[in-house]
Parts: sequence; structure tokens; C-alpha cells
Amino acid sequence: MKRWIAGLLAAFMLCSLAGCGEKVEKGDLPSDGKKATIEQVKDYLDAMIPKAVEVIGIFSVDGLPVDPGAADAATEDENGQIFVPVQSDTYHSVQDIKDAAEQVFTVDYLQQAYYQYVFDGTYARFKDVDGVLYEDVNQGGGGSNDWLTDTAEIVSQEADSIVVNITHADGYGGKNPCRMTLSATEDGWRIGNVEFLD
Repeated sequence: MKRWIAGLLAAFMLCSLAGCGEKVEKGDLPSDGKKATIEQVKDYLDAMIPKAVEVIGIFSVDGLPVDPGAADAATEDENGQIFVPVQSDTYHSVQDIKDAAEQVFTVDYLQQAYYQYVFDGTYARFKDVDGVLYEDVNQGGGGSNDWLTDTAEIVSQEADSIVVNITHADGYGGKNPCRMTLSATEDGWRIGNVEFLD
């Protein structure tokens, strides 16, 4: 029995020294400082891009569904914006939207690209009113976003970031080169920046 336990312990130690412990699941990126392969990056993007498209759609395209019969619940703010209650099974507050967004993007990127306009700006798109999520019905609409993950190419990578060139499709038939930075955070990998190259 002692030999069996000693053998098991030796096998465990050998496996940890040989790097057997770090397995990268499909859709994840390495967290141990090892370089990601292009296949791992594409798998990660395949998992994240639909979530990114949903979040950006909420922020700057179609927004969220609103109650069509909510005219009596509409509220006008000091800027003349008309807010109506959101009707969603998933999003019930500004914090719910932020929680979803922060599963995809870094907080720094969200603050710089979206939060300062969508939640905090003079003409915010969403706000909580008496514990209910409201949306400005006069903002957004039109357009769409998508990134073609099969076009992804690694430009550079460090232990905590991977820079990728990828094609953006705008929903109107246009395709534009884009540079996306993937950033390692305490909560896992997130999209840390998106920059159009044209």
C-alpha cells in the first residue's frame, strides 16, 4: 500500500514538473504565460464575438426591447430625452448590462468607449428609475457589427496581451480591417481594445 501511494505521489510530482496541469479548454487562452496558437485565438474569438456583438448592439445599435404600451410609464428628463421601461428577461438594471459587458470587454475599454456615453453622459441611453431599467427610445437603431473570426491573424503577443488583426463586417456589405487586443485580467481574458485600421 505504501509503495502504491509513493508511486502515485511520484507520478503526480512528475506530471506537475512536466507541465501536465495546464490544459487550455476550447474557447480559452493560456493563462500560464505560454504563447497562444492561432487555433486557440480563433476558438476564443468564436466564443466571445457573439457576446461582443450583443453588448455593442445594446450600447449603440438596437438597444433592448421596450414595453410598446409604456406611453403612460414614459418619463422625460431635463434634456428632453424620453425614457421608457425596458422589457427583458435578462437585463433589469444598468448593473445587469455592465455585468454582461464585463464578461467580454475590459472595464477600462468599456469606460473609454461606451460607459461614459451610454450610462454616465449628459444624454445617457440607459438609466435606472425607481429600480426599473429605462431606455431612451430616440437613440440607436440601424447598423450591425460582426467580426469574421476566420480572418484572424496574430500580430504580436505577450504574457498578458495578444494583438490580432481581424476583419470587421458592418452589416451593409462593407468589410474593414480591424485590430483587436485581447488582455489577460484577474477574471480571465477579455477584449481590451478595438481599433479600425482604415
